[in-house]
Amino acid sequence: MPIEWNKIKEKPTKDYKVKGDELLALQNKADELTKKVSTLESDLKQKDGKIASLESDNKKLQGDIENLKKAAAKAPAKAPAPPAKGPAPPAKKGPAPPAKKGPAPPAKKGPAPPAKKVPAKKPAPKPPVEEEEE
Repeated sequence: MPIEWNKIKEKPTKDYKVKGDELLALQNKADELTKKVSTLESDLKQKDGKIASLESDNKKLQGDIENLKKAAAKAPAKAPAPPAKGPAPPAKKGPAPPAKKGPAPPAKKGPAPPAKKVPAKKPAPKPPVEEEEE
């Protein structure tokens, strides 16, 4: 026989007959909910502590930012560097080549050497033309 909650709400001071296993089921559910509440309260305390710690860190960092701004305002201003013209040259890879020792070799004087002659290509032979007979 299930518990008739509407009758109990109408007459809460009256005695009612309830089976034991229904009362045990209600007790188990109440115990589960009590454990869940205590777990949630513990989690809430941990998260509140974490929030307080983060707020403290935030205030400290905000103070550090303000101090750096004040220090930057007191420091003499440097003239900005002129803007670079064009793209930056590519960086060289590897170590620099060793420097040459001694004087540079003398430059060659005289006419440039003659250009090499390349033989002309002969045209390909034309295929024979066949005439059709009637």
